[in-house]
Amino acid sequence: MTRTRLCVECPYCGVRYIVSASPYSNGSHLINLSNTFGEEYVLYCTCARPSSCSRWKSTDIHRYRISQSAHLRGYGSSEEISTVSNKPRRSSLFSTCAKKGNLQ
Repeated sequence: MTRTRLCVECPYCGVRYIVSASPYSNGSHLINLSNTFGEEYVLYCTCARPSSCSRWKSTDIHRYRISQSAHLRGYGSSEEISTVSNKPRRSSLFSTCAKKGNLQ
């Protein structure tokens, strides 16, 4: 069974994370900054040391098709989590952080 969910993609390793599933079992997490900065999110992905950091606007978060196994984990590869439309996808990256906890 396939479902659709809103996701963000780590710009460094390409892992796609379901927005509503944070924190993730691999140690990554997505923080909603809505109360502070409007509708924005920060993704801390464990693909690097220290954790890689990317910042997202809610308007840049897109809907993806999610496989059952990726849905259970909350994240997956581009083979498990694919774009819904056939249009070329623009980069959703809003900005990157130099290191964990350093929002730019």
